[in-house]
Amino acid sequence: MIHTRAGEIRSRVEEVARRIVLTSRNEIEQAGARFTLERINAAHLESSATLQENDLDLKITDAFLEEFAITRIQLTTDKTVSLQWPQQDEASVKIVLLLKGKIELSVANNLIALQPDHLNMIYQRTDALLLIHETGATDFVVLTLSENFIKTLIPQTEHDVFDKDTRLKIFFGSGYKKSAVMSDLINHILDYKCPKYLKRIHLQSKITELFFQLLLVYSEKQATVTQMPVHIEKQMYEARQQIIENIRNPYTLKTLARTIGTNEYELKRNFKQTFGMTVFGYINEVRMQRAQKYLKSSHLSIAQIADKIGYKNPQHFSTAFKKSTGVTPSAYRDKLN
Repeated sequence: MIHTRAGEIRSRVEEVARRIVLTSRNEIEQAGARFTLERINAAHLESSATLQENDLDLKITDAFLEEFAITRIQLTTDKTVSLQWPQQDEASVKIVLLLKGKIELSVANNLIALQPDHLNMIYQRTDALLLIHETGATDFVVLTLSENFIKTLIPQTEHDVFDKDTRLKIFFGSGYKKSAVMSDLINHILDYKCPKYLKRIHLQSKITELFFQLLLVYSEKQATVTQMPVHIEKQMYEARQQIIENIRNPYTLKTLARTIGTNEYELKRNFKQTFGMTVFGYINEVRMQRAQKYLKSSHLSIAQIADKIGYKNPQHFSTAFKKSTGVTPSAYRDKLN
């Protein structure tokens, strides 16, 4: 079922913004105007919309079910454009596949370039996922798997891939070139031909198989990595605890390394290998978690919250919070209320 509202958008948007923000699975916010895609329901799994304005040509196709979502973005423009999946209330896995063009993924201060026909898989409990399109024509797909969907497939007691203490995991540092099997699965996901009442089963089975294939590749790669010595792993967990306990006045890398009995180089290398993110990325993540907690459950001012999580300048905190979640602290609190 196709819904095209280009005319409606043209009447509300005076000029094409350099920045397009995908504020949810079914909303596009552009230059202050909001365009809402039809919500997906049992009657039709797919909703689509197009925007053609000056030198920007955008099409978004969105399929949303309770346990997963499929979003395809087809974009042509000579401008730099960013699309943002904001932080969700629960953890999720996002499988990003680039079909054409070039994009960069940005999450928690990690920037990953993605080449055509390459995938990456990201597990995140916090932070928005930002996709940056430079210029030209781009075609990419984002599959979002809910936390409940993941738990149903692989109970937490049987693995440590999605550890409850892990806030972010980027599975393939530079992406993974899709195999023939993955390519076939993706084709079936994007171009399914079956009776309407079977589409849910069809999509769930193909997405589950693709998820399995990526986890299998990741597991095989992990098996080839030299096991980190126990005493170094303990150091890294101690470093993480020191960060959590001293978030208001975080240590410098040099001080943190000395505190746990190592050097800066080993700290940076082993911390990223253990937790899948940099030390500074983790500091930022802890700060954003604390900020959200205070915004939800206290009456502290924005300036007071900034001070409690280690920001001397409230404006710097607001900028970091918006970069992480997609909204300002005030807007986040207003939304809760």
